[in-house]
Amino acid sequence: MCTVGVTKPQIIVVNNSAVFIRWFKPTYPNGLISTYRLYRSRSGVESFVLVYSGPSYDLSTLDADVQPGTQYRYLLEAENDGGATNSSCCAKVTLPEATPASVPAIQNLTALSTSIYVEWDDPPNSTIDRYRVVLIGESVEHRETSSNSINITGLRPFTWYSVRLAACLQGIPNSCGTSPVSRRIQTLEAPPEDQLPPILTSTGPTTVIVSWQPPVSPNGVILLYRIRRREWVPSGSSASESGVLINVVNGSVHSFTNNGVDLRPFTVYEYSITAVNSEDEATSNWTEVRTLEAAPQGMSQPVVSTVGRYIFFMLWQPPSNPNGLIDKYELEYGVVNADHSIGGLSTLGVSGTTHNTSVSGVEPYTNHAVRIRAVNVAGSAVSAWTNFTTLPASPSGLSVMSVELVPGGRSAILSWSPPTQPNGRILNYAVYTDARSNAPVYLGVNLQFELLDLEPYTKYSVQLQACTFVGCTRSPWQQFTTFQAPPANQQTPSVDYFNSTSVLIAWSRPEKTFGDILTYELLRRTLPIDSGMTKRSVMQYEIIYTTTDTGQTRFTYLDTAVLPFTR
Repeated sequence: MCTVGVTKPQIIVVNNSAVFIRWFKPTYPNGLISTYRLYRSRSGVESFVLVYSGPSYDLSTLDADVQPGTQYRYLLEAENDGGATNSSCCAKVTLPEATPASVPAIQNLTALSTSIYVEWDDPPNSTIDRYRVVLIGESVEHRETSSNSINITGLRPFTWYSVRLAACLQGIPNSCGTSPVSRRIQTLEAPPEDQLPPILTSTGPTTVIVSWQPPVSPNGVILLYRIRRREWVPSGSSASESGVLINVVNGSVHSFTNNGVDLRPFTVYEYSITAVNSEDEATSNWTEVRTLEAAPQGMSQPVVSTVGRYIFFMLWQPPSNPNGLIDKYELEYGVVNADHSIGGLSTLGVSGTTHNTSVSGVEPYTNHAVRIRAVNVAGSAVSAWTNFTTLPASPSGLSVMSVELVPGGRSAILSWSPPTQPNGRILNYAVYTDARSNAPVYLGVNLQFELLDLEPYTKYSVQLQACTFVGCTRSPWQQFTTFQAPPANQQTPSVDYFNSTSVLIAWSRPEKTFGDILTYELLRRTLPIDSGMTKRSVMQYEIIYTTTDTGQTRFTYLDTAVLPFTR
Protein backbone atom coordinates (compact mmCIF):
# COMPACT_ATOMS: atom_id res chain seq x y z
CA MET A 1 0.00 0.00 0.00
CA CYS A 2 1.27 3.47 -0.82
CA THR A 3 2.14 6.00 1.83
CA VAL A 4 -0.61 8.24 3.15
CA GLY A 5 -0.37 11.68 4.71
CA VAL A 6 2.53 13.23 2.77
CA THR A 7 2.50 16.91 3.73
CA LYS A 8 3.90 19.80 1.74
CA PRO A 9 7.55 20.67 2.46
CA GLN A 10 8.68 23.73 4.45
CA ILE A 11 10.92 26.34 2.80
CA ILE A 12 13.49 28.72 4.32
CA VAL A 13 15.01 31.40 2.11
CA VAL A 14 18.78 31.33 2.54
CA ASN A 15 19.45 34.20 0.12
CA ASN A 16 18.16 35.45 -3.20
CA SER A 17 19.63 32.45 -5.03
CA ALA A 18 19.20 29.54 -2.61
CA VAL A 19 16.46 27.97 -0.50
CA PHE A 20 16.56 25.33 2.22
CA ILE A 21 13.75 22.77 1.97
CA ARG A 22 12.74 20.53 4.87
CA TRP A 23 10.01 17.89 5.18
CA PHE A 24 8.53 15.38 7.62
CA LYS A 25 7.85 11.69 7.42
CA PRO A 26 4.36 10.71 6.16
CA THR A 27 1.65 10.37 8.77
CA TYR A 28 1.02 6.77 7.63
CA PRO A 29 4.09 5.37 5.87
CA ASN A 30 2.37 1.97 5.39
CA GLY A 31 5.78 0.35 5.11
CA LEU A 32 9.45 1.30 4.95
CA ILE A 33 10.10 4.53 3.08
CA SER A 34 12.83 3.92 0.51
CA THR A 35 13.06 7.25 -1.33
CA TYR A 36 12.03 10.88 -1.09
CA ARG A 37 11.80 12.97 -4.28
CA LEU A 38 11.45 16.75 -4.51
CA TYR A 39 10.02 18.38 -7.60
CA ARG A 40 10.15 22.10 -8.53
CA SER A 41 8.17 24.27 -10.91
CA ARG A 42 8.57 27.93 -11.84
CA SER A 43 5.67 30.33 -11.79
CA GLY A 44 3.66 30.05 -14.99
CA VAL A 45 5.05 26.59 -15.80
CA GLU A 46 2.76 23.61 -15.17
CA SER A 47 5.37 20.86 -15.37
CA PHE A 48 7.67 19.92 -12.47
CA VAL A 49 11.32 18.96 -12.66
CA LEU A 50 13.09 16.63 -10.25
CA VAL A 51 15.54 18.57 -8.10
CA TYR A 52 16.24 15.97 -5.42
CA SER A 53 16.03 12.21 -4.89
CA GLY A 54 17.45 10.69 -1.75
CA PRO A 55 17.19 8.00 0.91
CA SER A 56 14.62 7.85 3.71
CA TYR A 57 16.93 9.13 6.40
CA ASP A 58 17.49 12.52 4.69
CA LEU A 59 14.65 14.96 5.36
CA SER A 60 16.12 18.20 3.91
CA THR A 61 18.07 19.62 0.97
CA LEU A 62 19.47 22.91 -0.35
CA ASP A 63 18.29 24.12 -3.75
CA ALA A 64 20.82 26.66 -5.08
CA ASP A 65 19.59 26.54 -8.67
CA VAL A 66 16.99 29.29 -8.33
CA GLN A 67 16.78 32.87 -9.59
CA PRO A 68 16.20 36.12 -7.61
CA GLY A 69 12.69 37.55 -7.74
CA THR A 70 11.18 34.31 -9.08
CA GLN A 71 8.31 32.32 -7.58
CA TYR A 72 8.71 28.56 -7.30
CA ARG A 73 6.52 25.67 -6.28
CA TYR A 74 7.84 22.51 -4.60
CA LEU A 75 6.15 19.08 -4.49
CA LEU A 76 7.30 16.21 -2.23
CA GLU A 77 6.92 12.52 -3.09
CA ALA A 78 7.50 9.54 -0.75
CA GLU A 79 7.92 5.98 -2.00
CA ASN A 80 7.81 2.52 -0.41
CA ASP A 81 7.54 -0.97 -1.91
CA GLY A 82 3.84 -0.39 -2.50
CA GLY A 83 4.33 2.68 -4.66
CA ALA A 84 4.78 6.46 -4.44
CA THR A 85 2.50 9.21 -3.13
CA ASN A 86 3.06 12.94 -3.39
CA SER A 87 1.78 15.83 -1.29
CA SER A 88 -1.65 17.05 -2.21
CA CYS A 89 -0.53 20.67 -2.36
CA CYS A 90 2.62 22.53 -3.18
CA ALA A 91 4.82 24.79 -1.08
CA LYS A 92 5.30 28.19 -2.73
CA VAL A 93 8.13 30.64 -2.25
CA THR A 94 9.12 33.90 -3.97
CA LEU A 95 12.82 34.65 -3.82
CA PRO A 96 13.81 38.19 -2.87
CA GLU A 97 15.56 40.44 -5.37
CA ALA A 98 18.26 41.22 -2.82
CA THR A 99 19.35 39.91 0.62
CA PRO A 100 22.07 40.93 3.06
CA ALA A 101 25.54 39.91 1.96
CA SER A 102 26.06 38.14 5.28
CA VAL A 103 24.04 37.21 8.32
CA PRO A 104 25.61 37.57 11.79
CA ALA A 105 26.50 34.38 13.56
CA ILE A 106 24.67 33.41 16.74
CA GLN A 107 26.91 34.18 19.71
CA ASN A 108 24.78 33.01 22.65
CA LEU A 109 22.31 30.16 22.52
CA THR A 110 20.92 29.16 25.92
CA ALA A 111 17.98 26.83 26.63
CA LEU A 112 15.67 26.43 29.57
CA SER A 113 12.85 23.88 29.75
CA THR A 114 10.34 25.92 27.73
CA SER A 115 12.42 28.74 26.23
CA ILE A 116 15.57 29.43 24.21
CA TYR A 117 17.57 32.63 24.46
CA VAL A 118 19.30 33.68 21.21
CA GLU A 119 21.88 36.50 20.99
CA TRP A 120 24.07 37.75 18.16
CA ASP A 121 26.28 40.76 17.28
CA ASP A 122 24.63 43.61 15.41
CA PRO A 123 27.11 44.68 12.65
CA PRO A 124 28.01 48.43 12.73
CA ASN A 125 26.82 50.64 9.87
CA SER A 126 24.59 47.82 8.71
CA THR A 127 21.67 48.11 6.32
CA ILE A 128 19.86 45.46 8.36
CA ASP A 129 16.85 46.84 10.21
CA ARG A 130 15.27 43.65 11.65
CA TYR A 131 16.12 40.07 12.46
CA ARG A 132 14.13 36.88 12.30
CA VAL A 133 14.93 33.74 14.30
CA VAL A 134 13.92 30.62 12.42
CA LEU A 135 13.16 27.81 14.89
CA ILE A 136 12.81 24.37 13.37
CA GLY A 137 11.28 21.65 15.51
CA GLU A 138 8.17 19.70 14.64
CA SER A 139 7.31 22.74 12.55
CA VAL A 140 9.02 25.92 11.37
CA GLU A 141 8.48 29.04 13.50
CA HIS A 142 9.59 32.62 12.80
CA ARG A 143 10.13 35.10 15.62
CA GLU A 144 11.04 38.70 14.61
CA THR A 145 12.90 41.34 16.58
CA SER A 146 14.68 44.61 15.90
CA SER A 147 17.27 44.04 18.65
CA ASN A 148 20.22 41.67 18.72
CA SER A 149 18.61 39.10 21.06
CA ILE A 150 15.35 37.34 21.65
CA ASN A 151 13.89 34.97 24.23
CA ILE A 152 11.65 32.44 22.53
CA THR A 153 9.07 30.95 24.93
CA GLY A 154 6.30 28.38 24.78
CA LEU A 155 8.56 25.57 23.67
CA ARG A 156 8.37 21.91 24.53
CA PRO A 157 10.73 20.67 27.24
CA PHE A 158 13.50 18.25 26.41
CA THR A 159 13.11 18.81 22.66
CA TRP A 160 15.73 19.36 20.02
CA TYR A 161 15.42 22.54 17.97
CA SER A 162 17.44 23.82 15.01
CA VAL A 163 18.02 27.58 15.21
CA ARG A 164 18.92 29.86 12.30
CA LEU A 165 19.20 33.63 12.21
CA ALA A 166 17.72 35.60 9.34
CA ALA A 167 18.48 39.28 8.58
CA CYS A 168 16.31 41.65 6.52
CA LEU A 169 17.40 44.72 4.51
CA GLN A 170 16.12 48.06 5.69
CA GLY A 171 13.13 49.39 3.77
CA ILE A 172 12.97 46.53 1.27
CA PRO A 173 10.08 44.04 1.52
CA ASN A 174 10.93 40.38 1.07
CA SER A 175 14.63 40.94 1.52
CA CYS A 176 15.48 38.50 4.31
CA GLY A 177 18.37 36.12 4.06
CA THR A 178 19.03 33.23 6.42
CA SER A 179 22.28 31.93 7.80
CA PRO A 180 23.26 28.77 5.97
CA VAL A 181 24.50 27.32 9.22
CA SER A 182 22.02 26.16 11.88
CA ARG A 183 22.64 25.61 15.58
CA ARG A 184 21.04 22.66 17.38
CA ILE A 185 20.00 22.92 21.00
CA GLN A 186 17.83 20.87 23.33
CA THR A 187 15.48 22.39 25.87
CA LEU A 188 15.96 21.29 29.45
CA GLU A 189 13.83 18.71 31.22
CA ALA A 190 10.61 19.62 33.00
CA PRO A 191 8.28 17.58 35.17
CA PRO A 192 6.50 14.87 33.16
CA GLU A 193 2.88 15.46 32.30
CA ASP A 194 -0.19 13.38 31.54
CA GLN A 195 0.77 9.94 32.79
CA LEU A 196 -2.09 7.70 31.64
CA PRO A 197 -3.53 5.02 33.96
CA PRO A 198 -2.05 1.54 33.59
CA ILE A 199 -3.71 -1.31 31.72
CA LEU A 200 -4.61 -4.08 34.16
CA THR A 201 -5.15 -7.75 33.33
CA SER A 202 -5.91 -10.39 35.93
CA THR A 203 -4.59 -13.79 34.87
CA GLY A 204 -5.30 -15.66 38.10
CA PRO A 205 -6.87 -15.38 41.55
CA THR A 206 -3.71 -13.74 42.92
CA THR A 207 -2.09 -12.39 39.75
CA VAL A 208 -2.43 -9.01 38.03
CA ILE A 209 -0.34 -7.91 35.04
CA VAL A 210 0.22 -4.14 35.14
CA SER A 211 1.35 -2.47 31.90
CA TRP A 212 1.59 1.17 30.96
CA GLN A 213 2.76 3.67 28.38
CA PRO A 214 5.21 6.53 29.00
CA PRO A 215 3.64 9.89 29.83
CA VAL A 216 2.07 11.76 26.96
CA SER A 217 4.70 14.43 27.64
CA PRO A 218 7.73 12.82 29.30
CA ASN A 219 9.55 16.19 29.21
CA GLY A 220 12.81 14.40 29.86
CA VAL A 221 14.29 10.97 30.43
CA ILE A 222 12.00 8.85 32.60
CA LEU A 223 14.30 7.46 35.24
CA LEU A 224 11.87 5.17 37.01
CA TYR A 225 8.26 4.23 37.52
CA ARG A 226 6.54 3.65 40.85
CA ILE A 227 3.61 1.25 40.98
CA ARG A 228 1.11 1.71 43.79
CA ARG A 229 -1.89 -0.40 44.69
CA ARG A 230 -4.87 -0.08 46.96
CA GLU A 231 -7.94 -2.19 47.59
CA TRP A 232 -11.04 -0.66 46.13
CA VAL A 233 -13.17 1.18 48.64
CA PRO A 234 -16.49 2.96 48.14
CA SER A 235 -16.41 6.69 47.54
CA GLY A 236 -16.18 8.70 50.71
CA SER A 237 -14.42 5.98 52.64
CA SER A 238 -11.74 6.94 55.11
CA ALA A 239 -9.35 4.35 53.68
CA SER A 240 -5.92 5.48 52.48
CA GLU A 241 -6.02 7.28 49.15
CA SER A 242 -2.31 6.86 48.44
CA GLY A 243 -2.26 3.08 48.54
CA VAL A 244 0.90 1.08 49.08
CA LEU A 245 4.06 1.11 47.00
CA ILE A 246 4.47 -2.37 45.56
CA ASN A 247 7.38 -1.88 43.16
CA VAL A 248 9.83 0.54 41.56
CA VAL A 249 11.13 -0.27 38.08
CA ASN A 250 13.58 1.26 35.64
CA GLY A 251 12.26 3.87 33.23
CA SER A 252 12.73 1.49 30.30
CA VAL A 253 10.35 -1.07 31.84
CA HIS A 254 6.65 -0.81 31.03
CA SER A 255 5.10 -3.87 32.62
CA PHE A 256 5.07 -5.63 35.98
CA THR A 257 3.37 -8.79 37.24
CA ASN A 258 1.91 -8.42 40.71
CA ASN A 259 1.71 -11.95 42.03
CA GLY A 260 1.60 -13.03 45.64
CA VAL A 261 -0.21 -13.83 48.84
CA ASP A 262 -1.01 -10.16 49.41
CA LEU A 263 -3.64 -10.41 46.66
CA ARG A 264 -6.99 -12.07 47.34
CA PRO A 265 -9.20 -13.81 44.78
CA PHE A 266 -12.18 -11.99 43.28
CA THR A 267 -11.21 -8.69 44.88
CA VAL A 268 -11.20 -5.25 43.24
CA TYR A 269 -7.83 -3.50 43.38
CA GLU A 270 -6.80 -0.12 42.05
CA TYR A 271 -3.38 0.69 40.60
CA SER A 272 -1.63 3.92 39.63
CA ILE A 273 1.67 4.68 37.91
CA THR A 274 4.07 7.49 38.80
CA ALA A 275 6.63 8.51 36.16
CA VAL A 276 9.78 10.19 37.51
CA ASN A 277 12.40 12.22 35.65
CA SER A 278 15.20 14.46 36.92
CA GLU A 279 12.82 17.35 37.55
CA ASP A 280 9.74 15.85 39.15
CA GLU A 281 7.08 13.22 38.69
CA ALA A 282 3.60 12.70 37.27
CA THR A 283 1.03 10.28 38.71
CA SER A 284 -1.80 8.70 36.78
CA ASN A 285 -5.36 8.35 37.93
CA TRP A 286 -6.37 5.12 39.64
CA THR A 287 -7.75 2.32 37.53
CA GLU A 288 -9.27 -0.89 38.80
CA VAL A 289 -9.25 -4.61 38.13
CA ARG A 290 -10.89 -7.59 39.77
CA THR A 291 -8.79 -10.68 40.37
CA LEU A 292 -10.11 -13.95 39.04
CA GLU A 293 -12.18 -16.34 41.10
CA ALA A 294 -10.76 -19.19 43.15
CA ALA A 295 -12.44 -22.10 44.87
CA PRO A 296 -14.33 -21.04 48.03
CA GLN A 297 -12.75 -21.59 51.42
CA GLY A 298 -14.04 -21.86 54.97
CA MET A 299 -17.41 -23.57 54.61
CA SER A 300 -18.78 -24.12 58.12
CA GLN A 301 -21.15 -26.94 59.17
CA PRO A 302 -24.84 -26.43 58.51
CA VAL A 303 -27.30 -26.21 61.40
CA VAL A 304 -30.26 -28.61 61.42
CA SER A 305 -32.83 -26.52 63.26
CA THR A 306 -36.03 -28.57 62.91
CA VAL A 307 -36.40 -32.32 62.46
CA GLY A 308 -39.61 -34.19 61.63
CA ARG A 309 -40.40 -37.75 60.66
CA TYR A 310 -39.86 -37.35 56.95
CA ILE A 311 -38.42 -33.83 56.72
CA PHE A 312 -35.75 -31.62 58.23
CA PHE A 313 -35.00 -27.90 58.02
CA MET A 314 -31.43 -26.60 57.82
CA LEU A 315 -29.61 -23.29 57.51
CA TRP A 316 -26.02 -22.28 56.85
CA GLN A 317 -23.67 -19.34 56.49
CA PRO A 318 -21.77 -18.42 53.30
CA PRO A 319 -18.11 -19.49 53.22
CA SER A 320 -15.77 -17.19 55.10
CA ASN A 321 -13.84 -16.70 51.84
CA PRO A 322 -16.22 -17.09 48.89
CA ASN A 323 -13.42 -16.09 46.49
CA GLY A 324 -16.02 -15.35 43.82
CA LEU A 325 -19.74 -15.41 43.17
CA ILE A 326 -21.36 -18.48 44.73
CA ASP A 327 -23.36 -20.00 41.87
CA LYS A 328 -25.15 -22.59 43.97
CA TYR A 329 -25.12 -24.63 47.13
CA GLU A 330 -25.34 -28.42 47.03
CA LEU A 331 -26.84 -30.24 50.03
CA GLU A 332 -25.50 -33.77 50.41
CA TYR A 333 -27.33 -36.01 52.86
CA GLY A 334 -27.58 -39.71 53.61
CA VAL A 335 -27.99 -42.39 56.27
CA VAL A 336 -25.29 -43.01 58.87
CA ASN A 337 -24.36 -46.68 58.76
CA ALA A 338 -23.20 -48.80 61.71
CA ASP A 339 -19.57 -48.31 60.67
CA HIS A 340 -20.17 -44.52 60.63
CA SER A 341 -19.98 -44.36 56.86
CA ILE A 342 -22.61 -42.38 54.96
CA GLY A 343 -24.78 -44.41 52.63
CA GLY A 344 -27.57 -43.68 50.21
CA LEU A 345 -26.26 -40.22 49.40
CA SER A 346 -28.66 -37.75 47.82
CA THR A 347 -27.91 -34.25 46.52
CA LEU A 348 -30.17 -31.21 46.44
CA GLY A 349 -29.09 -27.98 44.73
CA VAL A 350 -30.26 -24.48 45.66
CA SER A 351 -29.30 -21.03 44.37
CA GLY A 352 -26.24 -19.19 45.58
CA THR A 353 -28.38 -16.61 47.37
CA THR A 354 -30.26 -19.19 49.44
CA HIS A 355 -29.06 -19.94 52.97
CA ASN A 356 -31.82 -22.18 54.33
CA THR A 357 -34.11 -24.85 53.01
CA SER A 358 -36.18 -27.87 53.96
CA VAL A 359 -35.47 -31.39 52.75
CA SER A 360 -38.18 -34.05 52.57
CA GLY A 361 -38.21 -37.73 51.78
CA VAL A 362 -35.88 -38.89 54.55
CA GLU A 363 -36.50 -42.03 56.59
CA PRO A 364 -38.11 -41.78 60.05
CA TYR A 365 -36.28 -42.74 63.23
CA THR A 366 -32.95 -42.92 61.38
CA ASN A 367 -29.53 -41.41 61.97
CA HIS A 368 -28.78 -39.06 59.12
CA ALA A 369 -25.88 -36.76 58.19
CA VAL A 370 -25.93 -33.63 56.03
CA ARG A 371 -23.26 -31.29 54.71
CA ILE A 372 -23.25 -28.23 52.45
CA ARG A 373 -21.05 -27.56 49.42
CA ALA A 374 -20.50 -24.02 48.06
CA VAL A 375 -19.80 -23.90 44.32
CA ASN A 376 -18.42 -21.13 42.11
CA VAL A 377 -16.87 -21.20 38.64
CA ALA A 378 -13.43 -22.08 40.02
CA GLY A 379 -14.35 -24.96 42.31
CA SER A 380 -16.11 -25.79 45.54
CA ALA A 381 -15.69 -26.03 49.31
CA VAL A 382 -17.53 -28.57 51.45
CA SER A 383 -18.36 -28.44 55.14
CA ALA A 384 -18.04 -31.17 57.76
CA TRP A 385 -21.01 -33.48 58.36
CA THR A 386 -23.82 -32.55 60.75
CA ASN A 387 -25.60 -35.58 62.28
CA PHE A 388 -29.25 -35.72 63.34
CA THR A 389 -31.95 -38.31 63.95
CA THR A 390 -35.42 -38.08 62.48
CA LEU A 391 -38.49 -38.56 64.68
CA PRO A 392 -40.30 -41.91 64.98
CA ALA A 393 -43.31 -42.64 62.78
CA SER A 394 -45.78 -45.41 62.22
CA PRO A 395 -44.12 -48.62 60.98
CA SER A 396 -44.00 -49.35 57.28
CA GLY A 397 -43.20 -52.42 55.27
CA LEU A 398 -45.42 -54.75 57.36
CA SER A 399 -45.90 -58.02 55.50
CA VAL A 400 -48.73 -60.55 55.79
CA MET A 401 -48.42 -63.37 58.32
CA SER A 402 -47.34 -66.92 57.71
CA VAL A 403 -50.17 -69.40 58.50
CA GLU A 404 -49.39 -72.94 59.68
CA LEU A 405 -52.56 -75.07 59.68
CA VAL A 406 -52.97 -77.62 62.49
CA PRO A 407 -54.46 -81.04 61.67
CA GLY A 408 -58.01 -81.36 62.84
CA GLY A 409 -58.88 -77.86 61.64
CA ARG A 410 -59.42 -76.49 65.13
CA SER A 411 -56.43 -74.05 65.24
CA ALA A 412 -53.76 -72.30 63.15
CA ILE A 413 -50.33 -71.00 64.11
CA LEU A 414 -49.75 -67.43 62.91
CA SER A 415 -46.19 -66.03 62.71
CA TRP A 416 -44.73 -62.83 61.27
CA SER A 417 -41.57 -60.77 60.80
CA PRO A 418 -40.95 -57.26 62.13
CA PRO A 419 -41.69 -54.40 59.70
CA THR A 420 -38.91 -53.71 57.23
CA GLN A 421 -38.98 -50.13 58.46
CA PRO A 422 -40.09 -50.08 62.09
CA ASN A 423 -39.66 -46.26 62.20
CA GLY A 424 -39.31 -46.47 65.96
CA ARG A 425 -39.44 -49.02 68.77
CA ILE A 426 -42.26 -51.53 68.25
CA LEU A 427 -44.54 -51.41 71.32
CA ASN A 428 -46.83 -54.32 70.41
CA TYR A 429 -48.36 -56.46 67.72
CA ALA A 430 -52.08 -57.14 67.40
CA VAL A 431 -53.97 -59.77 65.41
CA TYR A 432 -57.53 -59.13 64.21
CA THR A 433 -59.95 -61.70 62.80
CA ASP A 434 -63.00 -59.56 62.21
CA ALA A 435 -62.91 -56.32 60.23
CA ARG A 436 -66.06 -55.21 62.10
CA SER A 437 -64.49 -55.55 65.53
CA ASN A 438 -61.86 -53.34 67.15
CA ALA A 439 -60.96 -56.06 69.64
CA PRO A 440 -57.86 -58.02 68.70
CA VAL A 441 -57.58 -61.74 69.34
CA TYR A 442 -53.94 -61.22 70.21
CA LEU A 443 -51.99 -58.26 71.67
CA GLY A 444 -48.32 -58.62 72.62
CA VAL A 445 -44.72 -58.41 71.53
CA ASN A 446 -44.18 -62.00 70.38
CA LEU A 447 -43.81 -62.83 66.71
CA GLN A 448 -46.06 -65.94 66.88
CA PHE A 449 -49.60 -66.74 68.07
CA GLU A 450 -51.85 -69.86 67.92
CA LEU A 451 -55.36 -68.99 66.88
CA LEU A 452 -57.71 -71.46 68.66
CA ASP A 453 -61.40 -72.45 68.63
CA LEU A 454 -61.63 -72.62 64.88
CA GLU A 455 -64.07 -74.64 62.84
CA PRO A 456 -62.63 -77.19 60.47
CA TYR A 457 -62.76 -76.47 56.79
CA THR A 458 -63.71 -72.82 57.41
CA LYS A 459 -62.34 -69.68 55.72
CA TYR A 460 -60.97 -67.08 58.13
CA SER A 461 -59.63 -63.54 57.54
CA VAL A 462 -56.80 -62.24 59.69
CA GLN A 463 -54.84 -58.96 59.83
CA LEU A 464 -51.64 -58.01 61.63
CA GLN A 465 -51.02 -54.63 63.28
CA ALA A 466 -47.67 -53.19 64.48
CA CYS A 467 -47.50 -50.10 66.69
CA THR A 468 -44.89 -47.57 67.80
CA PHE A 469 -45.70 -44.86 70.30
CA VAL A 470 -46.43 -42.57 67.32
CA GLY A 471 -48.97 -44.76 65.56
CA CYS A 472 -49.89 -48.14 64.11
CA THR A 473 -49.75 -49.79 60.73
CA ARG A 474 -51.82 -52.78 59.58
CA SER A 475 -50.98 -55.37 56.99
CA PRO A 476 -53.48 -56.24 54.25
CA TRP A 477 -56.24 -58.67 55.16
CA GLN A 478 -55.34 -62.26 54.36
CA GLN A 479 -57.48 -65.43 54.27
CA PHE A 480 -56.86 -69.09 55.03
CA THR A 481 -59.03 -72.22 55.29
CA THR A 482 -58.64 -74.72 58.14
CA PHE A 483 -58.06 -78.41 57.57
CA GLN A 484 -61.02 -80.78 56.99
CA ALA A 485 -62.50 -82.94 59.80
CA PRO A 486 -65.12 -85.69 59.98
CA PRO A 487 -68.67 -84.42 59.43
CA ALA A 488 -70.78 -83.73 62.50
CA ASN A 489 -74.49 -83.59 63.35
CA GLN A 490 -75.72 -85.99 60.67
CA GLN A 491 -79.45 -86.31 61.31
CA THR A 492 -81.21 -89.70 61.35
CA PRO A 493 -82.67 -90.67 58.00
CA SER A 494 -86.47 -90.66 57.71
CA VAL A 495 -88.94 -93.18 56.21
CA ASP A 496 -90.97 -91.40 53.58
CA TYR A 497 -92.90 -94.51 52.44
CA PHE A 498 -93.03 -98.20 53.08
CA ASN A 499 -95.19 -101.34 52.32
CA SER A 500 -94.75 -105.01 52.84
CA THR A 501 -91.85 -105.33 50.40
CA SER A 502 -90.12 -101.94 50.24
CA VAL A 503 -89.12 -98.88 52.25
CA LEU A 504 -88.28 -95.36 50.87
CA ILE A 505 -85.52 -93.88 52.96
CA ALA A 506 -84.67 -90.07 52.84
CA TRP A 507 -81.84 -88.03 54.41
CA SER A 508 -80.15 -84.58 54.21
CA ARG A 509 -76.58 -83.32 54.37
CA PRO A 510 -74.94 -83.08 57.81
CA GLU A 511 -75.35 -79.79 59.57
CA LYS A 512 -71.55 -79.54 59.65
CA THR A 513 -69.81 -81.21 56.80
CA PHE A 514 -66.31 -79.98 57.93
CA GLY A 515 -65.04 -80.70 54.42
CA ASP A 516 -66.09 -82.07 51.09
CA ILE A 517 -68.55 -85.06 51.39
CA LEU A 518 -67.08 -87.87 49.31
CA THR A 519 -69.69 -90.65 49.78
CA TYR A 520 -72.91 -91.48 51.55
CA GLU A 521 -73.40 -95.03 52.92
CA LEU A 522 -76.88 -96.25 53.97
CA LEU A 523 -76.73 -98.84 56.75
CA ARG A 524 -79.46 -101.27 57.76
CA ARG A 525 -79.95 -103.90 60.41
CA THR A 526 -82.82 -106.24 61.24
CA LEU A 527 -84.18 -106.08 64.73
CA PRO A 528 -85.41 -109.26 66.44
CA ILE A 529 -89.08 -109.76 67.36
CA ASP A 530 -89.78 -108.98 70.97
CA SER A 531 -91.44 -112.18 72.41
CA GLY A 532 -92.09 -111.81 76.04
CA MET A 533 -89.23 -111.42 78.38
CA THR A 534 -86.58 -112.87 76.07
CA LYS A 535 -84.48 -110.67 73.70
CA ARG A 536 -82.31 -111.95 70.98
CA SER A 537 -78.93 -110.35 70.30
CA VAL A 538 -78.91 -107.36 67.96
CA MET A 539 -77.72 -108.03 64.43
CA GLN A 540 -74.87 -106.00 62.91
CA TYR A 541 -75.42 -103.16 60.38
CA GLU A 542 -74.93 -103.93 56.76
CA ILE A 543 -74.30 -101.41 53.96
CA ILE A 544 -77.20 -101.56 51.61
CA TYR A 545 -76.45 -98.44 49.49
CA THR A 546 -73.39 -96.30 48.62
CA THR A 547 -73.30 -93.16 46.43
CA THR A 548 -70.62 -90.62 45.45
CA ASP A 549 -73.16 -88.26 44.02
CA THR A 550 -72.94 -85.88 46.98
CA GLY A 551 -73.73 -82.59 45.34
CA GLN A 552 -77.44 -82.56 46.31
CA THR A 553 -78.92 -81.42 49.60
CA ARG A 554 -81.58 -84.18 49.92
CA PHE A 555 -81.17 -87.82 49.12
CA THR A 556 -83.54 -90.88 48.87
CA TYR A 557 -83.17 -94.64 48.42
CA LEU A 558 -85.85 -97.31 47.92
CA ASP A 559 -84.93 -100.45 49.81
CA THR A 560 -86.78 -103.43 48.25
CA ALA A 561 -84.87 -106.14 50.07
CA VAL A 562 -87.01 -106.14 53.18
CA LEU A 563 -89.29 -108.80 54.63
CA PRO A 564 -92.90 -108.27 55.50
CA PHE A 565 -93.75 -107.57 59.08
CA THR A 566 -90.11 -107.10 60.01
CA ARG A 567 -88.33 -104.22 61.74
